Amino acid sequence: MNRFNIKQPLVISNSYLQDNRHQKVSEKFNVIQASSVGQVMANHGLNLVNLKTGRGRLESTVDFQATISRYRNPNPIAFDSNGKAIFLDVIYQSKHMGRGQDRVYIGIYREICTNGMQAGYTFFERCIRHSGDTFIQLNDAIVAALAMAGKLGELITKMQSIQLTPEQLNKLTSDTVGLLVPEIATNVKHRLGRVTRQEDSGDSLWLAWNRLEESSVKGNNLVYSLVTRDETTGRDNVRHMRQRPIIANSKQDSEFQQGLFALVEKLAA
Repeated sequence: MNRFNIKQPLVISNSYLQDNRHQKVSEKFNVIQASSVGQVMANHGLNLVNLKTGRGRLESTVDFQATISRYRNPNPIAFDSNGKAIFLDVIYQSKHMGRGQDRVYIGIYREICTNGMQAGYTFFERCIRHSGDTFIQLNDAIVAALAMAGKLGELITKMQSIQLTPEQLNKLTSDTVGLLVPEIATNVKHRLGRVTRQEDSGDSLWLAWNRLEESSVKGNNLVYSLVTRDETTGRDNVRHMRQRPIIANSKQDSEFQQGLFALVEKLAA
C-alpha cells in the first residue's frame, strides 16, 4: 500500500492555487491561498507530499474547493522496532467559500509501510480564521505543531511498549469495525488487523494501530448486510455491502483517522 509516496507526481489543482475571493463570499473574508501556505510550510523545512481537493458541482465554484494538503518534517520523531523512521506530518485543511475556519493538525508517516495516519484533534489542532493577520496565525500554528514532535514521539514509543491482551485486541478491532459500518449493519465479517508483513507481527498497541489503520483504509477487508423494510410490500430488502477503500486526505479519511486515534489513545492512557 502506498498512500503518500513522494516519488509520485502531485496533481496541483486550481483550488490549491486560488487567491481570489469568490463573489458570494463577504468582502471581510481574507483569502488564504493554499499554495502560499505551502511556501510558509517550506520556510519551516516541510515538504508537500500529498494534496486532495474536493470536486465542485458547479462551474462557478469548481476552483474554490476545500483542499487538504500534507507536509512532511524530514526529521524522524521516532523509530520502530525494525529501525525504520517515523515522521511527523503537518496537515492543512483550507477552505475558500467562507464555511468555517482553516485547520492545522498532525499526521504520522511510518516509513516501512508508507501509512498516512493522523493524531487526533484532541492531541493537536489549531484553527486559522479568515480575518486579521492570517499568516501570523498560520506561522504560529506551524511552530506549535512542530513543537509537538517530542510529545508525539514519546507517545509512539509508549505504544510500542504496551502489549495488548487478546481481549483488548479483540475489543479494539471490534470498535474499529464500528467506525466503518452503519449501526444497522448485520452479518458483519472482516479481516481487519490481520498480519500481512512480518514487520507488523506482534501485539503491541503501536503495531495493532498500524495494522487496523492500513487494512481499513485499503478497503475490501470488511463485508456486511443492510436490511431495510419495503413499506409497500412489507418485505425486507437485503443489500450485501463491501467496504470500499478510503481515499487519502478525504473527509472520510479524516473522520476515520480521528476515531481510530481516540481508541488507541485511550488504551495508551
